[in-house]
Amino acid sequence: FDYGNSPADASKLELEGKRIILTTMAGSQGIINVAKSDEIVIGSFANAGAVISFIKERNPQKVNLVAIGFESWEKANEDELCAEYIKEKLLGENPNFENMKEKILGGKGVARLRGLKQEDDLDFSLKLDIYNLVPRFDKKTGRIII
Repeated sequence: FDYGNSPADASKLELEGKRIILTTMAGSQGIINVAKSDEIVIGSFANAGAVISFIKERNPQKVNLVAIGFESWEKANEDELCAEYIKEKLLGENPNFENMKEKILGGKGVARLRGLKQEDDLDFSLKLDIYNLVPRFDKKTGRIII
């Protein structure tokens, strides 16, 4: 591979017009596990507002929020809290993002990133609504589209 798995580093790359191959253990497994869903949308704190708007525009009868977790089998409080944030916003509530950030900063995922010396990724992943993009899994092509 040409690049590592740092989202902070990837955000600085000039990738427009290029085809990207992304591998994940948890994300790929999550998509496989929900493949029978009508639509699969990929969300994070970074695009939460866009995801919330997308869901509201579609106005589905039912929405399932799936917090993937670490390696798709161990709960990760950052994923759980992101799902909670989106749920609360969809219900018209006002979640306390700063409180959520504090909980995340005390979790195992943060300790793992710090151990890997990926402080930039930590800062990057805790930014809210920095992207107005809604990645979706296209079942026909097996690709993520924006």
